[in-house]
Amino acid sequence: MNYPELRQKIAQQLEQLSSEKLILVSDFIDSIKQDQSMIKKEFSVNPLTNMKPYAYLADPSEPAISPDDWEINEEFEENDS
Repeated sequence: MNYPELRQKIAQQLEQLSSEKLILVSDFIDSIKQDQSMIKKEFSVNPLTNMKPYAYLADPSEPAISPDDWEINEEFEENDS
């Protein structure tokens, strides 16, 4: 169902509702809007948005873990067994 068809269907359904049920529909729509605004507030700020890769002046070709750290881990594993 496309958007215009959906709007037409909803308009027809609303015309058939009693005023008590329209109040419930209105309250439901208000709660949806409130939920959406709460989600936007909660997740609107992403601290990583403006960060650039390698902002600490590393070269993308550098390994993420230095060779010295690899050697330390290998020695730890050898001593562990």
